[in-house]
Amino acid sequence: MFGLRKKTPEKQWTGEQWFVVGRGLDRGYDWDTKQMLGGPAREADLGWFEGFISGVGLARDENLLAEHPFEKAVEWLDVLCRTYPNDQICHSAQKVVARLIWPKTDIGIPFS
Repeated sequence: MFGLRKKTPEKQWTGEQWFVVGRGLDRGYDWDTKQMLGGPAREADLGWFEGFISGVGLARDENLLAEHPFEKAVEWLDVLCRTYPNDQICHSAQKVVARLIWPKTDIGIPFS
């Protein structure tokens, strides 16, 4: 399962209490291991990440991958997860999305 789920029933229609569930809660070392092994688990992670980017893009009504291909965003996330293995994937994904939205954002890794 991936995406966003409401945290409390009383907030379900306000959109104020959303949080990440599923693969985004894994740690950077999980992402890095799956990247090395490949296969269905890696494909599922990439699907989660693509959905994460798409969801933010839909909320902002813009194409976040207009200037950088998805493969470049994946490359950045690979480096972040390797550099910060104990961080949750969703936090590293947020940094990549911030870089896609604001290209001058410094997220702690060099960009090519």
